[in-house]
Amino acid sequence: AHVTSQYMSAAYKLNVRLQELLFQALKIEDETQRHVLGSHPFLVLKQMKYFDTKLSDPSIGRYGAGPHTDWGSFTILATDATPGLQIYRPKNNSNKKKDNSSSPEWLDVPPIPNALIINAGDQISILTNGKYQSALHRVLTTTTTKPRYSTAVFCYFGMDAKFGPLPQFQQEDTDGCETGAPTTAAEKDPSKGRTTREYFHYKLHQSVYGVSSSPPPIA
Repeated sequence: AHVTSQYMSAAYKLNVRLQELLFQALKIEDETQRHVLGSHPFLVLKQMKYFDTKLSDPSIGRYGAGPHTDWGSFTILATDATPGLQIYRPKNNSNKKKDNSSSPEWLDVPPIPNALIINAGDQISILTNGKYQSALHRVLTTTTTKPRYSTAVFCYFGMDAKFGPLPQFQQEDTDGCETGAPTTAAEKDPSKGRTTREYFHYKLHQSVYGVSSSPPPIA
């Protein structure tokens, strides 16, 4: 319990720093807005063990963990030395180079000793109206002789912070990216205008009852 408490304390401080860098990059200069989004963040610790008697085969839909994005702002991920994590690079239609860099593909994320992996989540995608994409990723079982372990800290904006597309991103056109979300999509997003607490309940509702189910009402 002591080690876990120390780790979460360090993750909390790292998340605060990541948020500061994000707000700076997004040119959020209003101190009140920065405080609302950044104060009282919500963090969830999840420890995962991946093991299977068969290797993953994406062609038949067999994964350690299927393709998904994370719900929050940032995910702080620590892994062991076993490979398997992959991140999706979408097709970039604006790339004029005649090479493979414009083709969508899954890229391996090699484990690096004493390093953390930082993923952007759905809250950042919503905040930027799809300009900053949440990281689509998956896990493949690459060995059947030993399990793969990872520890994720899922970070969210302030619990009572209402969030939606920032004004400077509301007219952004992200059609140049295969997974880009135009303004109209963000405007129709049921999570828009919810607090982090309400948004988290909404995502839990989706995970239990399905994406097409009616979302819980905003308090």
